[in-house]
Amino acid sequence: MVSFFKKLPIFVKLILVLATITLGFYSLKLAANIVEQQPYYRLKKVKIHGLINGDADQILKEIGLNKNTDLLSINKVKLKKKLLKIARIADAEIKIKYPDAVTIMVKERMPSFLLKTKNQLASVTKKGVLVAEGDEVVEFNNLVLIVNQAPNLDYALKTKLFKNFIRFFNQLNPHEKNIQEYFSDVILEDEIIFHGRGDNLTINLGGDLTLEKMRKVYYAYLYYKEKNLSTNFIDLRGRLVKFKFNDKI
Repeated sequence: MVSFFKKLPIFVKLILVLATITLGFYSLKLAANIVEQQPYYRLKKVKIHGLINGDADQILKEIGLNKNTDLLSINKVKLKKKLLKIARIADAEIKIKYPDAVTIMVKERMPSFLLKTKNQLASVTKKGVLVAEGDEVVEFNNLVLIVNQAPNLDYALKTKLFKNFIRFFNQLNPHEKNIQEYFSDVILEDEIIFHGRGDNLTINLGGDLTLEKMRKVYYAYLYYKEKNLSTNFIDLRGRLVKFKFNDKI
């Protein structure tokens, strides 16, 4: 057969090769069309594991994964890239389970703080990474970092006070990080103010934020609670810690 093919004129050989390629192309296209028309390979079930606060339906909408999608057309690499563009998602693994299911395992970024500007609200991690904003924020019991002077969230995330707070907070000892539980909010403006959670308590750090002052906040609060002081103002602006009944200096 090979020797017969070799004896053929070159133009005949070219015609046979082109005919073979064309036939193969149309055969593959026909096979793809047949598979595409089969409901057997259509997406029917999607499961997302690992979500704690995120909304699965919203995530599926953002990545464009819809029911009746052709499973053979799903590109796991591209789908993962779409998932990682979602602020809440730190990592993801996708498994296609034929004939009709997709399973997505996600690692969700966990918020430690709420970041509030004059008109916007977001949740951020302890490293200062945005998790969710606006209507997507579902965690409301976190320590609120208030930057009212910032015109928007992007600006607030880049301010020196916000960055310093995140940096110093991560340098605290594990038990000192309980300030998250002891305080409801921190105002990061000209005067840095901590407000006690459930207490009529204000702690003023002045306009300067340091790791030493962050630690003083923690220990001053413990002293205030341990001694059951009848004060509502703690002044940390100077070298000494001053406990006062009101916020007048």
